[in-house]
Amino acid sequence: MLLKRSFISSVIALSLLLSACGGQNAGGGNNTGITPPNLSAPKADQVDVKNAIVAVSTGVNSVIAEVQKGVSPQAIAPFASSLLQNLVATQAALTGNAPALAKPMGQVGSQQTNGKLPRGVYTCNSSYFTISCTKRGESDDLVYTYTTSAGKVVKVTQDWDSSSLGTPSATVTVYYPYYGSGLNEGYEAPTKLTQSVEVDGKKLAQYTLEQKYKLSRCDKTKYLGTPVESTTLSGFIAREDGSKVLEGEANLTMNDTEYKTAGNVKASSKTDAFSARWEGSLKGTTTYDDSTGCTEFGQFSPSSGSAMVNLSGSKQDFKTSIKADQFIYGTNSYGTYLNGVKGSAVIEVNGKLVTAEGILRDQDNDGVPGDEVTLTFANGPTTLEQFLIDNFGMQPRQ
Repeated sequence: MLLKRSFISSVIALSLLLSACGGQNAGGGNNTGITPPNLSAPKADQVDVKNAIVAVSTGVNSVIAEVQKGVSPQAIAPFASSLLQNLVATQAALTGNAPALAKPMGQVGSQQTNGKLPRGVYTCNSSYFTISCTKRGESDDLVYTYTTSAGKVVKVTQDWDSSSLGTPSATVTVYYPYYGSGLNEGYEAPTKLTQSVEVDGKKLAQYTLEQKYKLSRCDKTKYLGTPVESTTLSGFIAREDGSKVLEGEANLTMNDTEYKTAGNVKASSKTDAFSARWEGSLKGTTTYDDSTGCTEFGQFSPSSGSAMVNLSGSKQDFKTSIKADQFIYGTNSYGTYLNGVKGSAVIEVNGKLVTAEGILRDQDNDGVPGDEVTLTFANGPTTLEQFLIDNFGMQPRQ
């Protein structure tokens, strides 16, 4: 039952996110293949939906298990670690704890010197997490190699201008207003970077991160390191035979009145394959507290949104359309918080429909959300809360 609960919790979290990030055709043409639900399809019953969710959940876990077993850990470790550290560093910059690119990858040689990105060719010892490396040459990129205990040679390339993909992209100077010297101290940052991982000469992982930086509200001549106006992330992880385990692309654009997101991802094992596409936008307003002087970071409050999602795999097919009409806020001693989302959804599951309408929250505070959301099936209506209790073993808190 833990597996089912975990998957359902993920679905709920995704629904919340997409309800807050909806919109037609958001993010451009890479998601023109998204198909809306067929509103004239017959109604699904609860068993149809439950069985489809269980099948997808089981299939996804089988893919994850085969990926973990079959993909070279020498490829996954540096790839996942570097991407994660980039995201963590960016989040740290948001809270003023560290500049996002002062240590761009958390790897050897990545400490910036005089605000410049690290470059050069390094050879390291057999332990990936070591800091014992020797510089062997100059390069516009950051390149390091090491040999594993199994004798495999791993090469990680941090291509700051993505010249390996074609025309080089410029780097820019960005500032972190709540770190160090703020707008007086700049750091070199890539507008498009590519990292790749090779094992014994085979490229087993690669991602490209492209960012458009935002001009400071307080000094229109300077770019901020974070938040950015737009981010696009694409990449893949491959098996040693060259076949792709995971590949996809996602983008996010942000301004003071709207957030947009779109993307697609494919994952496969030797026995199953999954694909997902989504697009959405979130509309609202941003307020800035300039009472004590110019501030760079505002508070974005969503007011409406919509989204569409397609998911297929394990012989199951989901087409979902979500509309958020109202975001409900509450207040406490800490300030204002999001208390619920009022909206509706249409979900087509293997050619059959289920509809949802109401306010998504845990109004009765029993630990199971959805007591104010009505699901309509072929065999009658029920609440989302009761559906989760009856079909997935979730228990109300006593």
